[in-house]
Amino acid sequence: MRTIHIGYTTEKSGHELLEFFDYDESHPEGLSRFEQTIGCSPMRPEGYEAYDRDVVGDEIFNRKIFEKYSPFRVTDQSVVDRIDFATARYVFFIETDEPRGREADGVHFVGCLTISGYDFE
Repeated sequence: MRTIHIGYTTEKSGHELLEFFDYDESHPEGLSRFEQTIGCSPMRPEGYEAYDRDVVGDEIFNRKIFEKYSPFRVTDQSVVDRIDFATARYVFFIETDEPRGREADGVHFVGCLTISGYDFE
């Protein structure tokens, strides 16, 4: 079983969000800005994925589109229902231990899901 955390940003562009999650070469341990800010263990490179409102389209950027593209079965609808799809630019999931914060640098966490694995495994 794995724990993934669901979140969204209303402020960051796709490039900014990926930089937030990617390794920070200036950090002595290579931790991402996300890991430094929110406080969690290092993430694997495939441990996150983001979905873009501009790519998907305003009219269908909603819970159903998140469930369609997520590489796992959503086990708790109430977590996804906490995403403010009306204002979110990107919706994402990350696989990491429990973040010590719920919001950092324009990134908001709405909850976590326990999954048995990813569809591609």
